[in-house]
Amino acid sequence: MIAAARNVACTALLGLWLGCAVWAAVLDPTLYAVGTVILGALVASLAVSEASPAAIGAGAVSALLYAAVAPHSFALAGAVGFAAVFSPRALRARTPFGTGGLLALAAVGGGAGAHVAWAYAQATEPVQLAAIVVGTLLVAMPLFWPIDDPVAFALRSLAGRTGGTLRTRLLRGVAIRRRAVTVHGALSRPAARRVRRAWTALVRAARARVHGSHSGADVLDRRIRTYLDALCRATRAAARAHELTRDLDDVVIRELELERDDLVARADALVELH
Repeated sequence: MIAAARNVACTALLGLWLGCAVWAAVLDPTLYAVGTVILGALVASLAVSEASPAAIGAGAVSALLYAAVAPHSFALAGAVGFAAVFSPRALRARTPFGTGGLLALAAVGGGAGAHVAWAYAQATEPVQLAAIVVGTLLVAMPLFWPIDDPVAFALRSLAGRTGGTLRTRLLRGVAIRRRAVTVHGALSRPAARRVRRAWTALVRAARARVHGSHSGADVLDRRIRTYLDALCRATRAAARAHELTRDLDDVVIRELELERDDLVARADALVELH
């Protein structure tokens, strides 16, 4: 639900950006420049689910690239600008092929969307609005390309900086996290809050282990292993509860109640890890 709302907000901002570009001639130049930089930063941040320095910087640069290329070719400006704004999202794709594919999709969609919007810039206002809506949908296509969320991306990045058993454990954490984000709706609010704290603590411990000295490494390794085992159990329980909600009857409802009780108990155990 949150991800869907974030994508809707991001799409709306892309439409506003495209509309500003089409009507740039009637807007105050300073207001247009500042506004597009802010829009670019917001879009890039929403596309990766966090306002990281890389996302904000890429969003601001994308607006500058768009403004620099637009006088020569509106379609090329869209391809370059929107590829730049989605570049932080592309880096979070799950494979190198995914990174290249997402960037290509952003460039093609951005160019096509900008071309459609600009082609009807002199038409009546209803036609202009319709063209901007169509262009926005084309530009927003990279939002539907699956990527890792901030936790999975952090674990995957840390795994790339180490090796051996620690790397294997962190990659296991990535796999668990990818599964967990698809079944988190089965968690109660208190349990979800505890699980979020556990994931945050896991990332913190992994960073300390990768970037720290060898002193205390054994303690951190045990903590990482314990977090992963507990989170794996909680994710399996959540997945089971999620499956049971698909086809409820009286028997399944009773099973679901028992499963939820078990899930809460497992989540409570995570508190002991702090």
